[in-house]
Amino acid sequence: PQWAEISEQYRAEKNWRCEHCGVDLHARRALLHVHHLNRDPSDHSRRNLRALCVDCHSKQGGHEAMYVSKETKRTLAHLRNEQNISASIARRSSALAASPMRR
Repeated sequence: PQWAEISEQYRAEKNWRCEHCGVDLHARRALLHVHHLNRDPSDHSRRNLRALCVDCHSKQGGHEAMYVSKETKRTLAHLRNEQNISASIARRSSALAASPMRR
């Protein structure tokens, strides 16, 4: 399968929810990315993938240059608030996302 199909299927398996901060992105699917933990974009094994909102994804090692607009950050903050996901949980999850992959 091609990457677009793999990505779509993986995000659907995760119920369109960020695996770090927990925000539900059913209604804003473009804001949910699939991250390769080992930074090898050809390794599509499930153990190497994480569904991350664009904000959490941008905080991963190697993605420091990923741009997330203020509007997108506001949208994610609004969704987290609506879904009762506290800012401290989102920050803690983002900090965990930045930690090295554990094996």
